[in-house]
Amino acid sequence: MSKPLNLQDHFMPIPGDPDGAMQLSMPALLLMAASCVDSDDTPLQGKQRATSVLMEFVAMLHQIHYPQAEYLETWLLRGNPDARRLLPALVKAVDAVGQEAVGRMINRMMEGN
Repeated sequence: MSKPLNLQDHFMPIPGDPDGAMQLSMPALLLMAASCVDSDDTPLQGKQRATSVLMEFVAMLHQIHYPQAEYLETWLLRGNPDARRLLPALVKAVDAVGQEAVGRMINRMMEGN
């Protein structure tokens, strides 16, 4: 039996930050990227970069033959993700690929490489 989803495990306020900044878990960061894919508030370059990050993550899942790769690809790239449905799946997927590997990929993609 898996433990219930606690969003506070993934979206954590940074203590003392005057602007209310949040520290995100790796799955939460991917979820936020998915929310940028079709957002009217995200500029075109942001949408393209978010899509690139998500496509690279899905490629990593395919590389390890992750059984839910197609499911995650569909949910991540359609935009407007359902956090309660997608976040638990992302937690398992990120753990399968490796937190460090996903972090390196995101850093590389955000730098434009």
